[in-house]
Amino acid sequence: MNSRFYPLLIAIGICFVVFPTFAHSQNANFLSTLNPFWKVPEIHSGDFVFTIKIPIHNSGSVSVIPSGKIVLIDENGKALEKIGIDGARNDLGTLLQTEVVDYIRLNPEGRKIPAGQTVSFSSEWKGFADRFVKDGIPSIEFSSPLGHGDSIPSFALWEKLSVIESTRHFTAQVKIEFRDLIGGETKIQEFSLPLEVPYVHIKKEFNWGLMLIVVVGIGLVLFLVIPRRREIIKEKNQKAIQLLETETKKALKKIKKKSQSGGSGKVKKRVKKIKENK
Repeated sequence: MNSRFYPLLIAIGICFVVFPTFAHSQNANFLSTLNPFWKVPEIHSGDFVFTIKIPIHNSGSVSVIPSGKIVLIDENGKALEKIGIDGARNDLGTLLQTEVVDYIRLNPEGRKIPAGQTVSFSSEWKGFADRFVKDGIPSIEFSSPLGHGDSIPSFALWEKLSVIESTRHFTAQVKIEFRDLIGGETKIQEFSLPLEVPYVHIKKEFNWGLMLIVVVGIGLVLFLVIPRRREIIKEKNQKAIQLLETETKKALKKIKKKSQSGGSGKVKKRVKKIKENK
């Protein structure tokens, strides 16, 4: 193989050995990691619902109505704030007055559990609640916790922004009150549940796709330009050598001709002198 191919092959080899390893370590797709054509990701709010299912068993002999609160604890042991809405309700569980609270209500509809049965209750976490005023009317909206608090960071030409998918681990601290439908007696039960919530965040990373283009471009330069330059220098050297050889031959011919003409003249003078002496 021609040695001029070596730089290009080495450049391509480095790209396809290093870049897939990096992509795998970042839990990213190989092709998306190498894609130099990207756009700034967007942070979406809303459209987030995480359902917390809690099965509750009634081991008693009468029906009960459970009610309670769910508090979410993050990986650092901190309770999340403004994660739900609550307030005064009617007999059907409909909110009459809303306020932002730091818990999620369990069984606001007032469903009952018959004796000896298990019922699974679902509570929805919709994100972080905030109060807004629209057209002079106060309202409450939820923003998605996916990337909550993140902002679009600044980046250089050789960098890019990527959306990284991961999982956040929370703990649901559940406190339930059981109200006996016959005697009216109330019992309290507390327990914790581990939760895994899909999570995304924006990460600034090196633009490996751009680096691939640069490395391959340098390889092409080494492959095309340098060998051609060597050929040009070689051609110039060959022409210089040929010119030198031509000039040398001309000089040798002149010296030879001059020496021949000078030697024959001396011989003629000697012959003439000998004849005169006779």
